[in-house]
Amino acid sequence: MFPKELSERFAFAYPTLLKYLENKINNLNICSLFYKNNYSSIAIYGLGGVYGLGRLFFDDIKNSDINIKYFIDKNLHSKYPEGYSGIPVISLDSLPEQEPVDVIVVTPVFYYNEIVNDLMGLKISLDKIISITDVVYDM
Repeated sequence: MFPKELSERFAFAYPTLLKYLENKINNLNICSLFYKNNYSSIAIYGLGGVYGLGRLFFDDIKNSDINIKYFIDKNLHSKYPEGYSGIPVISLDSLPEQEPVDVIVVTPVFYYNEIVNDLMGLKISLDKIISITDVVYDM
């Protein structure tokens, strides 16, 4: 059995995962929102642990023409000093020093509002932040 907090996070992410799976079964392209909005470079917020949506999302788009500039992860950046699959993993604090991207995709849906507040505190505008849920439901 999972700890209560982990169970709550799974339950919160379940509708997104279900829609993601439904879209894959129907051969819909996860990158459609990016193409529609002319987003060519992105950052993925939340590499995640074993259960992370960030890894799932990355694995799905890594061979597309969307340029993943970096992962942002305030917990795992030190675990991947050389990056993850050739993509830099940075801390939230070092984000202002990075090359700008068209949009940041937030994958920890349970913490979305908290993460948006953190990003806006670093002067990232709300129109540069989207949830993985928005990506999945816009396919």
